Amino acid sequence: MMKLIKKKALILLSCLVASFNLYAQDYSSTSTGAWNSNLLVWGLITGVPGAADDVLINNPHIVTIANNESCNNLSIEGTLTIDGGDLTINSDLELETGGTIDIQDGITVINGNFNCNGMLNITSSPTNYVELKGELQKDGETKWMVIDGSVRIYGDIEVYINEI
Repeated sequence: MMKLIKKKALILLSCLVASFNLYAQDYSSTSTGAWNSNLLVWGLITGVPGAADDVLINNPHIVTIANNESCNNLSIEGTLTIDGGDLTINSDLELETGGTIDIQDGITVINGNFNCNGMLNITSSPTNYVELKGELQKDGETKWMVIDGSVRIYGDIEVYINEI
């Protein structure tokens, strides 16, 4: 009888733990650090962002990716450095004015749209690139520096130029 109760309790606990992982969370950086450092970068939220989660990197925080990571939507007001890992964004990327993406070693795949109002740097290796499968929206304030890398765009491009 005791084994049966323990077994049922274990099954119930397993179901509860699994159900928590099914829900997307919103992550907002609280400090500078590694993407996979849950308490340092993401505050009191348990775990690190995953494929279903929305992420905001606040200014002046610098968040570094050194492993393969993913998220749903990503908004960058601070700096995202990719150095040794790949990032898959399942929906949209919003690079805010003053925000920076610095790809030193890795690949970024954006499966949605890319609204680019900040700075995009791709350096160090010809194998580094950004792959955009949705629409690119870029205003006249945006700066891109692509050295030994590439930007691959498979969707539409809209460029907004400010008139003087």
